[in-house]
Amino acid sequence: MNNVPLRHELLLLTAAEVRAFDDARIAAGTPSLLLMENAGRAAADAVVADLAAHYGCNIRKKIIVLTGAGNNGGDGYVVARRLRTLGWDATVFALAPPATPEAATMKQALVAIAPDALVVRDPPDFEDAIVVDALFGVGLTRPLVDHAAALVSAANLARQRGAARVYSLDIPSGIDGDTGEVRGVAIVADVTIAFAFAKRGAYTPRGAAHAGRRMVVDIGVPCSLLDPAVAAMAPRLDDAQTVAALLPARSPEAHKYAAGHVLVVGGAVGKSGALLLAGDGAFGAGAGLVTLACPPEAHAALEVRVKETMTAPLEAEDGTLFAKKKVCVIGPGFGLCSDAERRFEALLAGWPLAAPLVLDADALTLLGASSRLSRRPRGTTILTPHSAEAARLLGCSVAAIDADRYGAVEKLVAKTGAVVVLKGAHTLVGAPTAGSGISVHVATTGNPALAVGGSGDVLAGAIGALACVLPPRDAARLGVYLHGAAADAWVAEHGSVGLRASVLADALPRARGALEAIGAGGR
Repeated sequence: MNNVPLRHELLLLTAAEVRAFDDARIAAGTPSLLLMENAGRAAADAVVADLAAHYGCNIRKKIIVLTGAGNNGGDGYVVARRLRTLGWDATVFALAPPATPEAATMKQALVAIAPDALVVRDPPDFEDAIVVDALFGVGLTRPLVDHAAALVSAANLARQRGAARVYSLDIPSGIDGDTGEVRGVAIVADVTIAFAFAKRGAYTPRGAAHAGRRMVVDIGVPCSLLDPAVAAMAPRLDDAQTVAALLPARSPEAHKYAAGHVLVVGGAVGKSGALLLAGDGAFGAGAGLVTLACPPEAHAALEVRVKETMTAPLEAEDGTLFAKKKVCVIGPGFGLCSDAERRFEALLAGWPLAAPLVLDADALTLLGASSRLSRRPRGTTILTPHSAEAARLLGCSVAAIDADRYGAVEKLVAKTGAVVVLKGAHTLVGAPTAGSGISVHVATTGNPALAVGGSGDVLAGAIGALACVLPPRDAARLGVYLHGAAADAWVAEHGSVGLRASVLADALPRARGALEAIGAGGR
């Protein structure tokens, strides 16, 4: 079911990996100028296609290509030449003269067919313009300052006013290609056109905010020539086709126990809503049975609010709590009172070591004081931290997590041996693999409407339900995708704000149905 052929357009590479791929192709006999020519032509064609889709077929705006000194600038000269041959009014503003032989050659090739293509007006007039950002590529390691920063700020201001539409080549200038960190100031693009492979930095919260719509174009050599070791370890995007292959088929003879019984523990006094939402998320993702367990002092209030779910008072000494449960979710509304640590330790001690365990919210805070997680087999626990919770687990700042989310999720997996769901824009799912390896999958669904109380509780419950029938890593990936897809569908119908977590839980079955249709179409 999960043996899906590798699709190289879903791999996310670092600057060093991209450079190594290009160097290997050049060493094997592909001229570097050909790679640049192919990249620039493909980017220009993508710009034209997007302009037609966005404005209509009769658009004839001026196009300003901003070039830097390196090979990203060389790509920009090719874009300008290709656009000129297609009849577009394309000119180049060079931040600096070419510093590589390839870029210099492409500048000469542009001037040979269009001597008037180079403009010297400083700054360029971005009013009513199409801007192609070819200033800096994925190898940028320094902040943009002085003239470069001013040029980027001017382009951004024009876009913000609606006076310009912006396309970036490979990565928006000023964005770290590996981490998505903003280097001082960065271009905000409407579309980012990556060459051969998507870049990690465009799939982080900050990078995505600057990249706009992202696409990958061919540079004329098979991506299958990528070093197999790099392909095996690179983070990869979880799109609909990939995730649909994870969907478990439900037997015609299925019954509620086969679908899975999820135990959700939390709901301290005043926090029963979190527990209820997690239960709704579990049912929405396919659980057959859900039991909500809470402290005895909160049980009576919980009991009068439930319909489909069962309830149980949380007694740490009562081992029957775990009977017939396939997955345990601890944390939604668990609380941090004086008894919380004792109850948490008792739950970890009583839950079977090999059975899937999901730790969310308050459980992640309590986990810092526990040593029991290290006794569980690798990959059987699922942690669902946001940046602040991840920072506490690693003993670092939130800024450090956000500056390198890929590195953070790998550190968390290495430290805990767990599947880690690092929540945020483009949620990351990291998981231990054979030996000491770590896989990282990147969500392609979700939007800011999820920034509402209770959405994380729904996600924890959904992952718990899916872990009844899937390995923990796949349950986390599928749960994250469905959670985001449900929010995307709601936003498409209702707008960007106002999504409630209870509505999100109710939308999970439709999101799963849409994914089932995709999976059926691929078989």
